[in-house]
Amino acid sequence: MPEKALLTRNSGMSPTPTMSRFSLRLPSTAANLGPGFDTLGIALTLYNEFHVRVAENGAHSVRVQGFGEHSLASPDNNLFFEAYIKTCKHHDWHVFPLSVTAENRIPLQGGMGSSATAVVGGTATAHLIHTGKLDRDAIMTDALLLETHPDNIGPCIYGGFAVSVLTDNGFIVDSTPINYPLCCWLIHPHKEVSTVESRLRVPNEWKRADTIYSLSRATLLVSALIKGRVQYLSECMKDRLHEPVRMDPHMEYPSLKALLTGPEFYGWAVSGSGPSVIAFCAKVTDRLRTTLDTYFKMKNVTYTAYELNVDNSGLTAVA
Repeated sequence: MPEKALLTRNSGMSPTPTMSRFSLRLPSTAANLGPGFDTLGIALTLYNEFHVRVAENGAHSVRVQGFGEHSLASPDNNLFFEAYIKTCKHHDWHVFPLSVTAENRIPLQGGMGSSATAVVGGTATAHLIHTGKLDRDAIMTDALLLETHPDNIGPCIYGGFAVSVLTDNGFIVDSTPINYPLCCWLIHPHKEVSTVESRLRVPNEWKRADTIYSLSRATLLVSALIKGRVQYLSECMKDRLHEPVRMDPHMEYPSLKALLTGPEFYGWAVSGSGPSVIAFCAKVTDRLRTTLDTYFKMKNVTYTAYELNVDNSGLTAVA
């Protein structure tokens, strides 16, 4: 992937920031996509933005708009700053004080990649300040120091539908833009789910038959999304390894899934660790909206449904 230097490196003695002011836009993501446990993810057109300025004084500061307005209001309790500082120290770079305004449109702990945007945003900030380049491979390498599961940060950085693999020497992310019409209906119950707690429910061993079941569908899912064979999505987004134990039993998602049918509805899966669900559709019809609303009212659960598209750009920066 060609790299582009956003600004020319400043002359003068170090420490001098190469870039002192810029904005980052990072897409939400849906990871796993059913059988693609820790490997598959897709970038979506709901964004967090970080407006970054190297501060004149010696203290970090942050202003958060939207989700996390209060809980993330301190740099000491903010994953963006943790990623920025860790990346700088890893490269022995100077830790410049930052003034950051975060526009958080992605719900926290909702299985929609909010933490991935913070990790990638903080890592990218360190690179832009010190190199002036948006080197996605370098950012991915450093982001993996904080987030060891690449299925969220891969599509967040590269965009599109991404297959992410950890290798003995690093990683491979193969991202494919989705250029055919595909509505990504992201359904978010107003609950928070800890990724750590969710992963603890996943067993360490699986039956051979269940492994083959999910592996065959994960393989088909890659082919179906790349080739636009949406007729296969209903079958190939099924999983027997991690998704059944991650579903909130109160939500009775299998019952809801049985109601969301029709030629315009392709298939669905738990998004990330949940509680959100991603459904692929030709379009979201009034019938589907009514079915969803009736179901959540019956459960006495508030929710937000986002009608999104695939983001093919991934991480972007504007000076």
